[in-house]
Amino acid sequence: MITDKPTHIRETAVNATAEHMIGEYDQPIDETVFADDYSMAALYRFGISEYGRCTSKVYIDTSDGTKHIGYVFVKRTKYQDSNETYLHETWLSYATLTED
Repeated sequence: MITDKPTHIRETAVNATAEHMIGEYDQPIDETVFADDYSMAALYRFGISEYGRCTSKVYIDTSDGTKHIGYVFVKRTKYQDSNETYLHETWLSYATLTED
């Protein structure tokens, strides 16, 4: 359960077939569909509808213990330049980013 409102949604895209990261993006939560509902259930429902089946959870270690912050979704996707496919993983999680 999330107790403090996160500041961002983090989306990490991975080509699981070739085992490399495609990219990572942080979006301010107030600019997303999660601005009014930043629950784990909302994150899960959105991920299923956009990124495919859920394969695992995302956790972080904190001074207060391990916290569940998101999910990993996977679907088969075509490369943009060919008819070949790969497994596209999306790691979707809540993040609290601070400015240095």
